[in-house]
Amino acid sequence: MEIAGLKDFKNISPRLIARLIGQKKSTNYFKKIKANEKDEFEKNGWEIVPSRHKKSIKVMKSKPHNIAFEDRIWALFASMGFEYLNEDQKYKIEYQPGLKKQIDVIAADKEAILVIECKSAEIPKKVSYQKDINEIIGIKEKLRSVITRTFPGKAKVAFMFATNNSILSENDRKRLEEAKIFHFNQDDFEYYEQITEHIGSAAKYQLFGKLFRGQKIPELKNRVPAIKGKMASGHTFYSFSIEPEFLLKIGFILHRTKTNKETALAYQRLVKKARLNKIAKYIDGGGYFPNSIIINIITKGDKELQFDEGKKIKHDSYTKYGVLHLPQIYRGAFIIDGQHRLYGYSKTKSKSHHTIPVVAFHNLPEDEQAHIFIDINQTQKSIPANLLASIMADFNWGSTNERAALGAITESRIIE
Repeated sequence: MEIAGLKDFKNISPRLIARLIGQKKSTNYFKKIKANEKDEFEKNGWEIVPSRHKKSIKVMKSKPHNIAFEDRIWALFASMGFEYLNEDQKYKIEYQPGLKKQIDVIAADKEAILVIECKSAEIPKKVSYQKDINEIIGIKEKLRSVITRTFPGKAKVAFMFATNNSILSENDRKRLEEAKIFHFNQDDFEYYEQITEHIGSAAKYQLFGKLFRGQKIPELKNRVPAIKGKMASGHTFYSFSIEPEFLLKIGFILHRTKTNKETALAYQRLVKKARLNKIAKYIDGGGYFPNSIIINIITKGDKELQFDEGKKIKHDSYTKYGVLHLPQIYRGAFIIDGQHRLYGYSKTKSKSHHTIPVVAFHNLPEDEQAHIFIDINQTQKSIPANLLASIMADFNWGSTNERAALGAITESRIIE
């Protein structure tokens, strides 16, 4: 689908996308010029970049702070894997005959369309954006109407007011909140840049959890066979297996970072990219993790989860079996333990057809979630190195792989 003024990333090679993102992330413009153009460019503020090439000269120039900020936002959403983004800062939407609105950044895919107004100050200072905010509020629904016609389907639309070095007044914040326009400052974007760097396109669902919290995810199948039981603490839990892709969509993680100030009770640290890559490689090589991911399912108020109990088959356990109806909403579950395993799957080809074991609690308070996380991670102990070596030696003893068999003999001698 071609849309005027928008770049379709589905038909662009990953290498070219990476190059475009790199250009946008840079705070400088770069150009290659002929040697006889050097003086003219230097007069206009361009600097010579040292290079071994003799036929051409590379020059650079700092982007204006407002353009650099818009490009930074564009690069973030491109890195998240949105399928359509504006080609340049000249993109406009005609919201009624003869009237157009210039859009700084627009990012769209089949699930969401984001419209972002960007404002930047050269140094941190208090700024009033009353006029700009009032303009957006006045035409917001007209823009939404045009956008939903441009992108047929069930994609959700969100409006964002992005600021850099700008300290908003309480009145501006209130106006944005009342109009359901999300305010993101440079620190908020830094957080999403960090998680996108580590988990790639799966970071979109962290963002969607904030923008569309509690909203239904279109066409998401949610019924799974499950066992219902009760812990010694009295907490009800459900045990089931599910595709990682489903959990990536409804799951949300509260990370402890300097830039994420959403809650003081966040207990998860940012995932490690190197570890995720190792996990993904292990899974793609046929590996698997038998231990469960621990989650907390969220429902409004005291609403119970729908669990259709199966009663035809008799058994001798206190547990119940049946079909659990999982939430079909963004931010429908918090990931208490197992984020590396889950996000490791986001980098594999198996996320939509493999299943992973899950233990799910329901409506646990945040402090109780933190306690579970601490209990799990405090009581886990690393296996001693000599025990691992002994186990591996037993596994590889008599192996048809000469290297593995030789290693087993060597390990057994070391252990003895």
